[in-house]
Amino acid sequence: MSAQQPESEQRRVPRSNIYDRQERIEGWDQTKLENSRIAVVGTGLFANDALATLAGLGIGEIFVFGNERVNGKNSDEYLLFRSESGKSKSEELETILTEINPQLSIKGIHWDMSIASYVENIIPPDVNVIIDAANHPDTEVVLFNYGMNHGIPVINGSCTKRKGSLTALMPSQIQRQFKLKAGERFKINDVSITYLLTDYIHQPEDASTSSLISGHMADEVRKILMPLRKDEAVIEKPLYYDLNSPRRFVEHALIEPSERINHTDYSPQRILVIGAGSLGWNVVMNLASKFRDKKTEITVIDGDTVEEVNLNRQIIYWDCVGQKKALALEQKVRDIYHKKGLVSGIDSWFNEDFKFSDGKFPDLVMDCTDSFKSREAINNYAVKNRLPLISGATSYSAARVLTYVPGRTSCMNCLLDINKKADDERAAASCAHAPEPSVIISNRIGAGLMMGEADMFFAGQPYNGLVIYDSFAPARLGLMPISSVCDCHKKKRG
Repeated sequence: MSAQQPESEQRRVPRSNIYDRQERIEGWDQTKLENSRIAVVGTGLFANDALATLAGLGIGEIFVFGNERVNGKNSDEYLLFRSESGKSKSEELETILTEINPQLSIKGIHWDMSIASYVENIIPPDVNVIIDAANHPDTEVVLFNYGMNHGIPVINGSCTKRKGSLTALMPSQIQRQFKLKAGERFKINDVSITYLLTDYIHQPEDASTSSLISGHMADEVRKILMPLRKDEAVIEKPLYYDLNSPRRFVEHALIEPSERINHTDYSPQRILVIGAGSLGWNVVMNLASKFRDKKTEITVIDGDTVEEVNLNRQIIYWDCVGQKKALALEQKVRDIYHKKGLVSGIDSWFNEDFKFSDGKFPDLVMDCTDSFKSREAINNYAVKNRLPLISGATSYSAARVLTYVPGRTSCMNCLLDINKKADDERAAASCAHAPEPSVIISNRIGAGLMMGEADMFFAGQPYNGLVIYDSFAPARLGLMPISSVCDCHKKKRG
């Protein structure tokens, strides 16, 4: 790279191996993603998450539509934190997404997408998928009709605090359902209003549910463009997520008054996040959004360094290669939220003797690590010191979250036999192992589920069992309860 090369050109230098982990997935064909074109409508927080995830996947050509301008008031729109007030959000997103993944073609178009005639003249008719992340019913209607009339799948998502929804509208599916003749044009009254997520209008978007729903949107896109199995299908029914019910995955209108959960504005004093990788960066950013106006102290501990191979799953580090993850994440949060001390990074590996400098323990531990040995140590730490723990883990097609609250739910070892798995991992340590396949989608979803379970813990509703995501399951999300509660916190330890 020439010393005289402009900074803007330096940022566009292609990266060599950022897709390495996802290309290890059986059946993965990166060229199918690279040859795809997607239109994304929306430029807010939810759209930021959706766009970052699609850029991480490596969608070859992305059009970003919206007519909003940067106002400097919403720090949650983290891709725009360097943008000046008054600039077009869609055009600014083009700039930053190109910096995040220079291998892609990104085009930001400042355009009002709530008027049908405007949409007809601006969306390329050969895009493979339309993503509606605008959170606006007028736009939703226009995009639905455009997609159905042009034979383009439309994936529509919306989110607000503790609630989110997603639909995937396939033209062929709608034709079969309503027995439409070939060439017959669609109208909005051809379909049930339940396809349209109108109850989110004027509701503020939320970082935690945005992470969850945007991850699901990207997975449905992947299924359309590059199915991994012959029998893999796009979700047929709307996906609902609502933390106002202990059932979690239920339509808001079906929640009974007797089951509604009273969420209070709880602010823990200290939260410890262990791991700043594919799960951890997302969790830390969501915690920063949630507690930025509180006195909560968020500490993230990780001794790892940012590598180029991390970048398509750990989007926040797009310009931090070679830096220590925990320290880079601390700085990113400070730059985005303009608040020193909101997140503190510790560049070291976790051990079971961890305490803060004043000798105190955290009010909540969040495990975002990726090995059984580390999970064993974290579980021992939580059990020994009687600390609540939320643990997340992912594979390329799944995620699981568990909550340990001493005396109320079972610990990680009793639920998952972590100690045995850690022993097996240690026994195999001398063997050469290829890196595990991994993709940004499941980590986005896993982080969102972890934040949701943190909310449920704060509300006094910890779940005894596993909260799960399975990309290949028809419902995608579910609960695996257990009836017993362990008493490990009562046992003496040598």
